[in-house]
Amino acid sequence: AMSGRGTWSVALGGLLIGLDAMVWLVSGLTCSWTRMSSKFSTIVAIADPQLTDKTSYSFASLPLVLPMLEFICDAYIARVGFMVRRLSPQTILFLGDLVDGGYRSNEEDFESGLKRL
Repeated sequence: AMSGRGTWSVALGGLLIGLDAMVWLVSGLTCSWTRMSSKFSTIVAIADPQLTDKTSYSFASLPLVLPMLEFICDAYIARVGFMVRRLSPQTILFLGDLVDGGYRSNEEDFESGLKRL
């Protein structure tokens, strides 16, 4: 059985995750920009998306840690993608590196990160 403290920790974690999702949902549904004439371009810049990978943290090699970190990171990127799609920009710019260990990554690591993105 879970202790009272453990139950509160799980409840608080669930509340925080729910509130975070609600803020993103409300922001995503209310975020907009003024439509301009066709002579202007609409551009969204996503700075340093930084997908978490095996090089991100020294403790990422612990069991289940890397999948959990990747899940959290990917959920964040998915929410950003939701907001960007709602804005329907003509151009999307990605600035910065894709993965933390980009300079140490091989082609397979890059392809894996690209699929996650």
